[in-house]
Amino acid sequence: MKKSNLLVLCCHGVYDNGDFYADRPIEKDIYLKHIEQAFMLLQKKKYDVLIISGGYTKPQVEKSEARGYLDWAKEEKRLGLYWQKMDVILEECARTSAENYLYSICRFYQYYGNFPLKVGSITLGWKKSWHEKVIGPALSKEIAVELIEGEWEKLKEINPSFGLIKDNNGDLAKACEQVLKNNSGEKLDPFEAKKNIEDRDIWKKGHPYQNINNDFIEFFDKLKEHVDFMRSGDHSEDDIQENITKLAKHYPWCK
Repeated sequence: MKKSNLLVLCCHGVYDNGDFYADRPIEKDIYLKHIEQAFMLLQKKKYDVLIISGGYTKPQVEKSEARGYLDWAKEEKRLGLYWQKMDVILEECARTSAENYLYSICRFYQYYGNFPLKVGSITLGWKKSWHEKVIGPALSKEIAVELIEGEWEKLKEINPSFGLIKDNNGDLAKACEQVLKNNSGEKLDPFEAKKNIEDRDIWKKGHPYQNINNDFIEFFDKLKEHVDFMRSGDHSEDDIQENITKLAKHYPWCK
């Protein structure tokens, strides 16, 4: 049967033999819930395929976030047997949220020879608006973030000093809007060209997706032009959006 519904599990750190290397390791229990939810949704057949996405981002260990999450799932008794019976694929190159989706769509095509019709994701709930309202449209794909019940309350409990919590009096809706506001102006670019994301590829792995076929070669060449444009100086939001609109015409799934 043709696969068409993709669930992307966006990783937030590298798990390795019980250690968890992340920007906020205190949130480890929340990320385990992400893994559990991903497998549950796949088991319930809401999605055909789970792609665990995350690159080699941490200097402590030469291991991808995606590989670490799968190892973590294998260690959990209630998950360890499930993954072998499901379509679970690793995407081990992504450095940003946008790349979690972009590279997962590329990986999906590598495996199945077609593009997903439906794309859902599991990530931190406060990123929902940013992913659905900015990254999705920029990629010409509708993205549906699957929220984890009780996650925001758990985050407030374990990490009350987290800026989004303090600055918004613990209100999730306000936190989501703040994320959008924080990513205004030049940061409205979902590809985060000005953030030196190369630094997040600690182990210099790169990615293989440009070489899938000629359509991907053309797209990634255009993406490099977009990155060069963003780094060439300060640009208005209108100019950024115009450039992203031009880029979207070259997505292999839009042809």
